[in-house]
Amino acid sequence: MSDSSPSIIAFAPGTWRWPDVYGSTRYHLWTLAEMGWRVLYVEPPVKVNLFSKTWSAPDRDFHVLSPGRVVPFAVRKVPNQKSGEAWRQRTSKALAARALESAKKLGLSFDVCWFGAPWHSAIHAALPEGFAGVCHVYDELALSPALEQPHRSLLWDWESELVTACHLSLCSSMPQFERRTKTARRCVLLENGVRDEWLDAEHPPRLSAADAAVLERVRAMPRPIMLYTGVVDHRLDMRCFDAALTQNPEGSLVFGGHLDDSRNAAFFEEHDGDERVHSTGRVSPDVLLALCREADVLLIGHRRTPFTDAMLPEKLNEYLATGKPVVSIDLPEVARVAGESELPNAIRLASSPAEFGAEVREACIMDEPELAAERMRLASQRTWRTAAALADAELRALLG
Repeated sequence: MSDSSPSIIAFAPGTWRWPDVYGSTRYHLWTLAEMGWRVLYVEPPVKVNLFSKTWSAPDRDFHVLSPGRVVPFAVRKVPNQKSGEAWRQRTSKALAARALESAKKLGLSFDVCWFGAPWHSAIHAALPEGFAGVCHVYDELALSPALEQPHRSLLWDWESELVTACHLSLCSSMPQFERRTKTARRCVLLENGVRDEWLDAEHPPRLSAADAAVLERVRAMPRPIMLYTGVVDHRLDMRCFDAALTQNPEGSLVFGGHLDDSRNAAFFEEHDGDERVHSTGRVSPDVLLALCREADVLLIGHRRTPFTDAMLPEKLNEYLATGKPVVSIDLPEVARVAGESELPNAIRLASSPAEFGAEVREACIMDEPELAAERMRLASQRTWRTAAALADAELRALLG
């Protein structure tokens, strides 16, 4: 790779978990590196490291920096605005310094600086001038019910600073786009995508022995298998899953993902020991692909809140790519994608838990074969490669 290739220094909202690539905050950058960009992914300071560490990808000019000597910063732990701002400034200056050091060692220029969290406006201010600033909005964090109101207000103030300062704002959903388009210098809808291998029915998932055991456990459960993938947390309306179980008494319900502390514990206590309900815990992307292919119907059972109404769930494209039936609460962005279908019921929408359970039942017994191809067509329009091509064009236009 030529040293003259354009560079991106990305201040990320989440750790990389190297070597896995998973999550919307990572895929855009990973694919841009495949397209010729030189990328330094700067992990957030979640713990104190005495020394900085850098991991480099074997197949592209992509590097992950785990910064040393940086004070950890977490929005949920900010006690008030005054102390929160002081802590943020201290962390941001140290993080900017570590990124500058690492970029210099790697021979990367600061062509583009990519910011993935609201509090990064202070990092933007701490960096030397002359770079093209990009604000990546992947969630409406300032609307999260997991945060207290003072913290949500603080996040919105910080993000407003960042959007105003950056040359380009990238939003993963239409509600996010509409909220920022009036203040951003340029605002672009950059939707979440799906990996190409999800669209390739012949692609075999790479499963370890432990992964294969997870899959076999699910295969042994009574049919139909109703699957939800992703973190099980405060976003979910467990009444939807109760209704799915009640209206499909012969079937099984599987949660393929990490059980967060914010989940509805009462649901899992009630179903403790129930052979029809199973949680896999955190699993690899390849296991999720295998689980989705094995399932009979795929579920998005979210509560309707301002936070979830602004989401375009990443799992939607993954579900559609398998061709399997999809049932979702009528989140606005899911409804928007459903409206693009040329056939009815490619995505079944429900406005209540009871309706959700009924739609799951209908999907299990009345799905039409041609709907599988239509779902895959919808997914093929939203791949990470397609999204990265849009981002590439926008970034190169910024550099002029």
